[in-house]
Amino acid sequence: QKKRSDLKEISEEAKEKRNTLNAEASSLAAKRNDLNKKTKDLINEAQELKV
Repeated sequence: QKKRSDLKEISEEAKEKRNTLNAEASSLAAKRNDLNKKTKDLINEAQELKV
């Protein structure tokens, strides 16, 4: 009986950690997309300055 509740607790903790990591991954992906856009904008700006 004890083992079952231990497993349930571990399962809940794992679920919470997974949710946290998914949220962090989502946040990092958004930051990456933002940086990619800024990089693209800077490259375009530099191309225009070359002309």
